[in-house]
Amino acid sequence: MAWSLQNWLTHSTNQVCHTHPLSHFSCTPFQCCLLADYHWGCVCVLCRSVEGEAVEVQPLLSEESLKESLKKQLEFCFSRENLSKDLYLMSQMDSDQFVPIWTIASMEGVKLLTTDMDLILEVLRASPMVQVDEKGEKVRPNYKRCIIILREVPETTPVEEVEALFKSEKCPQVISVEFAHNNNWYITFQSDTDAQQLKRHYNSHSNWLIQ
Repeated sequence: MAWSLQNWLTHSTNQVCHTHPLSHFSCTPFQCCLLADYHWGCVCVLCRSVEGEAVEVQPLLSEESLKESLKKQLEFCFSRENLSKDLYLMSQMDSDQFVPIWTIASMEGVKLLTTDMDLILEVLRASPMVQVDEKGEKVRPNYKRCIIILREVPETTPVEEVEALFKSEKCPQVISVEFAHNNNWYITFQSDTDAQQLKRHYNSHSNWLIQ
């Protein structure tokens, strides 16, 4: 069944830009490619008309608007809020907390905005929330952390055994212990100071990572 583009957008995103009339186009949901700017509440759409020709029915974001949207999306990826839930992203970090930039570029929220690696790198380098390595290949969050990543501990390890590692009198109180991906466990403390204290206490363990 053919939907009007306006109707499909309303049902799909509720982010319709009323500045540009869209109702005179007709398509199925699978014939439309939607690029949404969720920060400004405006969408950019490429759609196939009834005749099958590709028609740009709305202008793309301005360069500055695109950079601002991309900055917000990239900083969100490395925010405390997201990292506390995004176990996949955390599992991709190396021992220095770096993630390959191509990993970030492949995330859906970023791909919706751009696939231009040069632009992504430019925005990352300009953000105070992240740090890009000298070669421009990897990026990591740029703030103190209260989560420790315990590496190379099999998923089959009982939670009680992992918790027992942190019951020393010198160990700060643990808030939570959670298994993630790739034999990584995430140990959350109440503060950055507590995590740093534990890091110093176990500084002989090469598989510790403050995150």
